[in-house]
Amino acid sequence: MVIGEYEYKTSTSGLTWIKWMDKKPVYFLSNFHDPTEVTVVNRRQKDGTLTPVNSPVLCSDYNTHMGYVDYADRAISTYQIDRKSKKWWFRIFWHFIDLCICNGFILYKEKQIKPLLSLKKFRMRLVEQLVVHKIPTPKGRKRTAPNTPCHAKIKVPDEKRLSNAAHMPQVSDT
Repeated sequence: MVIGEYEYKTSTSGLTWIKWMDKKPVYFLSNFHDPTEVTVVNRRQKDGTLTPVNSPVLCSDYNTHMGYVDYADRAISTYQIDRKSKKWWFRIFWHFIDLCICNGFILYKEKQIKPLLSLKKFRMRLVEQLVVHKIPTPKGRKRTAPNTPCHAKIKVPDEKRLSNAAHMPQVSDT
């Protein structure tokens, strides 16, 4: 095949396979693009000149929009939920939650809703809105650091100590 030539096959379900010859063959799968649509792209030669080359519209669309996945991956990686788990599908679940939050943030920025928030503040606001009521605290005593005064041994005078006998609270008027 010569640079700029391409061949394609379409399945009965509408999935199209395209092989386009650039410097090397490039393969695409699409269910959106019409394989017969062609556009012209410029390719730089070794001497620096630009040569027009025929290309399917799918190839030029891919080159135009291929950075969006990188942008989404970068946005996800900054505040990733990623939790380690012995169940492999848990990590996929958390990745899709991150992806949904990232897509929501992109739509939020496109609509220019006031106030304009950073991704971190957007995530925090989302958590606040999902958890409207107060989360109940665990029952029992709260743990404190060992160096706090409540962990220090309190010396009780000997006359205040009780014997091993059973004791009951004393009733008083106050």
